[in-house]
Amino acid sequence: MNIEMIKKVIRELLESLIEGHFEQVFKKDFVKKISIEDIKDEILAYPGVLTLPPIEKLNNLDLYDTNFENQLWVDIPLWFNNEESDLTLSCLVYNIDNEYHYSIEDIHVL
Repeated sequence: MNIEMIKKVIRELLESLIEGHFEQVFKKDFVKKISIEDIKDEILAYPGVLTLPPIEKLNNLDLYDTNFENQLWVDIPLWFNNEESDLTLSCLVYNIDNEYHYSIEDIHVL
């Protein structure tokens, strides 16, 4: 899988969450495991304002192999008020015919 494409998908996902485009995030979610309400509630319930992680953090994502060659698991610590929080976005990134998609699997405190 192309690491640069994975970074691009994750960055676009984070930017949409930061902008509050929860419907768009849900619409683009490949599997839709988590409801739009749960995504929105988890992000908005956390104290502070969701912000983009520094570029060096986006360039060093925690990627984990799965049992399938066309997908990787990604854990992304979310940042609020420009500080890393203990809230983590876990998702799968899929490569389907060279098109990359995400599926939010969980938003949780680590």
